[in-house]
Amino acid sequence: MTMKRICLCPLHRLPVAALSLTILLASAANPARAYEPYLFKTGQPQIIVYPNVFLTPARLQNTRLFRLARYIQQQDHEQLLHFVKISLDEMAAVYYEEALQAREKSLQSGKDRDKLIRWSRNSLAFANRLQDLGNRVHPGSEVELYFESFGVLYILVEGKPVLVSSPVINRQQALEQRIINRVCRDMTCTDQLLRQPDTELPRNIWVHARWEISDNGRHVLKTKKGLNFIFPDLQDKKRRQRVCLNIARDLNLVADALRDAREKGLFIDWGYLYLDVAAGSDKYDLVINQFKDALRLSLAAIPWLNDYPQVVIPWLQARMEFRDYQFDFYNARELVMALSQ
Repeated sequence: MTMKRICLCPLHRLPVAALSLTILLASAANPARAYEPYLFKTGQPQIIVYPNVFLTPARLQNTRLFRLARYIQQQDHEQLLHFVKISLDEMAAVYYEEALQAREKSLQSGKDRDKLIRWSRNSLAFANRLQDLGNRVHPGSEVELYFESFGVLYILVEGKPVLVSSPVINRQQALEQRIINRVCRDMTCTDQLLRQPDTELPRNIWVHARWEISDNGRHVLKTKKGLNFIFPDLQDKKRRQRVCLNIARDLNLVADALRDAREKGLFIDWGYLYLDVAAGSDKYDLVINQFKDALRLSLAAIPWLNDYPQVVIPWLQARMEFRDYQFDFYNARELVMALSQ
């Protein structure tokens, strides 16, 4: 541990020359200002062992709707019927809305007009089937709820299965919330029943950064964990800082997720790492070995990782081993331009 020498003499008792020298020495010892902290919140990474999801965030395996449906399954038949009718009704409404939106877009689009019209017709037809099925549910109907792994919920009406899903994959949560709101208006939904599990809470990513001027006069946005973004000037400083902080946020998230995967016993093949867009999602899959095991992540700024992964990997390896490693982005200006388009 480095010990600091403390002057016990009050500054107001020092001669003026000595006081000036003290201030000068203090400034020389701290030529750069402190790192500024920046907080980013993101979803918990999902570990996937190909071809099955091995560890998933609570969003997939224990959604609020999933828990509510399990609770209703244990109640009387009347409440189960009520839940089924509401679910079918809300799904039909969502598909009606999607059909209308697609129809309106088709009137404004030339290239995708036929595709939008077909989607509008299909959505409308499915909405009508859902509405008809809901209308045929009566007190004597045979209804069931079927739960698949990872939060997939089916409704069975007289043996006919219907997947509770939105027509647009990234609006699934909005559909589930609509169902929850209507069900909970008519029955007691306790806080404990609907409370978000701890594993569903966002992950905090801290980036500590500051601007410095290098020996050759270049401007560098330095992060405390060794990511240095080098610019020839300070033009458009705010935008550059925002993009670079997002890159640092993503790389820190990747490093943390890789450490989590290794602790779970997954093999990381550094020569096989690459990013892939997760099908039907706005997230990315970071494939970590030839077995196609992957980490599903919400990334903001590093889809370019596939272009030159070998230069980032030493920094990631050092982070996993808690070693210091400096990685300089000499092309920071080009990266900012590419990621701002």
